[in-house]
Amino acid sequence: MIRVLSVNAPALCEGTRALLEHSRTCVTAEAGTAADAFWVLATGTVDVVLWDLGLPDQNGVEVAERLMSLPADTAVVVATAHNPPQYRMRR
Repeated sequence: MIRVLSVNAPALCEGTRALLEHSRTCVTAEAGTAADAFWVLATGTVDVVLWDLGLPDQNGVEVAERLMSLPADTAVVVATAHNPPQYRMRR
């Protein structure tokens, strides 16, 4: 079973859980802030992190840099519905 941490607004966490409930994937933890998510990551093990860049407590780009320090076997999927310039891809 794939263990997922969903880091998003509560309503979107619920939607993610509902979407994945019929697969071999289990949303094992949910967090609405970056601080809560990093606490979960420090105290547990997940296989995949689904992360919204638009969290209220930390800049999404800074969070992405912190996510790069996760163990190599942890997959990270980062997405957002926001479109401010600081979230756009830099080349």
